[in-house]
Amino acid sequence: MKFAVIGLGSFGSNIAKTLYEKGNEVLAVDEDKEKIDEVKNFVSHAVHMDAADKENLQALGIKDMDVVIVSLGPEMEASILTVLYLNEMGTKRIVAKALTEDHAKILESVGATETIYPEKDMAIKTALKLSCPNVLEYLPLISGFGIQEIAPPEKFIGKSL
Repeated sequence: MKFAVIGLGSFGSNIAKTLYEKGNEVLAVDEDKEKIDEVKNFVSHAVHMDAADKENLQALGIKDMDVVIVSLGPEMEASILTVLYLNEMGTKRIVAKALTEDHAKILESVGATETIYPEKDMAIKTALKLSCPNVLEYLPLISGFGIQEIAPPEKFIGKSL
């Protein structure tokens, strides 16, 4: 698959590297030259530019990507404009990192297909692991519901269901 990752902070650079390691084509974009230099050997293409500029996005041919991940960190205005421009260009799937619930609502209203909250998601997972030591993994589904992988009690090991 073809992915573009816009914004190479901690979340963006790690998702770009992981997608590339899994055999995907990854275009990494950031306006910070140092961040581009840090990831250029771990992605297919790395481009130094301002992604909140519509003409820059069009010049990249970014609408041809299968998924575009917008991870512009604390720059709410830039993330909103970037999602808006991507939507106007007909981008298939836009996944945007949100900082707050209001930010997520705005991102969705301007065209984000999906919003994610990395810090909130990790906080929930950590709280569950700390409060329920038998929970090995947790996957939230909808508000209040999820799937848990739990460590079985010793007496269940080696027995069939």
